[in-house]
Amino acid sequence: MITKIETGGYIKESNGTIGEFLIEFMENKVKHSTRTSTYNNQIFMTKKHLLPVLGNKKLKDIKPFDIQKFYSKKWRKDCLLPILNSYTPFSPRHFARHLNGA
Repeated sequence: MITKIETGGYIKESNGTIGEFLIEFMENKVKHSTRTSTYNNQIFMTKKHLLPVLGNKKLKDIKPFDIQKFYSKKWRKDCLLPILNSYTPFSPRHFARHLNGA
């Protein structure tokens, strides 16, 4: 366990939400390691699409199925039509890359 702590592989269980985690991750990691335009795009995507669906879930309670359900909903054409202006053809990939990075 000490080795995991020293190498950053150990993560203490948190009672926080995925929304709190994503915002903190954006502020502490993404903001300082990407261009301003990339950061602004990721903040927009997080606030507009991820937080409304997943933001209130507790980190310790989130399951792979929750993430898959989110991806599936975003992929379905009928869900994309009302908000088509804020999507690119690769948006589901952007969501996946964004969540995997966190």
